[in-house]
Amino acid sequence: MITKNLLLRVALSFGLGIVFYIYAILSAFRILSPTNIVFWRTLGLTIIGGFGSLVLGYIFVILIGGRLSLQLTEFISRLNNSRHVIEVVEDKPMSTGIVITKYALILIPSLIFLTLVTLAWDIHTIQAGTVTDLHAALQILDVFSKPLSVNSITYSIEIIPVIMLLLAIAGFTPAMVLPYFRKFKVTGVNGGPFQLDFLFTVVGAFTGLSLLLTLMGFLYNTLWMGQGPHYYHFVIPAMIGFSIDFSIGAFLGRNRAENWVKNMLERGVGERVFLGTVEIREKKDRDHLSD
Repeated sequence: MITKNLLLRVALSFGLGIVFYIYAILSAFRILSPTNIVFWRTLGLTIIGGFGSLVLGYIFVILIGGRLSLQLTEFISRLNNSRHVIEVVEDKPMSTGIVITKYALILIPSLIFLTLVTLAWDIHTIQAGTVTDLHAALQILDVFSKPLSVNSITYSIEIIPVIMLLLAIAGFTPAMVLPYFRKFKVTGVNGGPFQLDFLFTVVGAFTGLSLLLTLMGFLYNTLWMGQGPHYYHFVIPAMIGFSIDFSIGAFLGRNRAENWVKNMLERGVGERVFLGTVEIREKKDRDHLSD
């Protein structure tokens, strides 16, 4: 259900994304100013990219979180011989779900951005050391190697679709797990709850301590110390804005995805992922040895 509080949070988040877009343009294209028509055209193109990210997040959370997640979990459960019992708890999120539900518009964009910038940097690193036919393909996806040798409008047209493509990859897992933290309690048998497995696997792979410290140093040197290539000043703030907008879309589509999951569970998904409850009792030994 879309409430006034949700709309206010969405509006503030979208406004924050626009702030990042303005900063990206002014810091990367310093010859532009708000009085220049080229500035407003570039900003318009970037906002269109942000709106596209919002729509992408909305579609992903419904199709991937609402439909694909259960089938994928059923398939993985067959491979690792686990089962997942899902109980509908409505608006009573449990433990980790409370934190993720309450701070979704902070945690989800942060996770997506860290994954996005890490993925982009890995592509840049691999591309720089590749001399095979793969080099041309990676160069297209390398957002960190596109210099500002063209005007801001042409640069935006070239870079924004690439960032959105990488965003689709980075947003896959968050969109998949988001519907399960509010209305469902997932109990894993012979395995942990699948949505936490998905989430923590990605977090562990992309945001380990050493990687996080490396990224923090990279961002600090690039944006604040000015030691990075000049065009990084557009890519990184734009990535932050797109991550926020993607999360807004996922947040808006979450309720529909939850209803889709519930309907699929009621119809039956498979033998290893199903609707039900799990009751855990402590076994007490009532047999006492006689003296």
